[in-house]
Amino acid sequence: MKTTTNEKAIGRFIQINGEIDEKVRAIRNALENHFEFDCDEINWGHVGTAGEINSHLGQVLEIIRNATR
Repeated sequence: MKTTTNEKAIGRFIQINGEIDEKVRAIRNALENHFEFDCDEINWGHVGTAGEINSHLGQVLEIIRNATR
């Protein structure tokens, strides 16, 4: 039986969704552990890192919102 292009696309889409799910879980774990930062030693560098992560996640959400329009 010949696999259609659409079936291949669906399979790859499901695979990518699984990869995204793994990354989202890793992000959740990092958040719960304060990105492994020692809370008593938080400095502006840590704030910058958190801000950069927040910015990138905002970009991801924007991609998602635009894809569903």
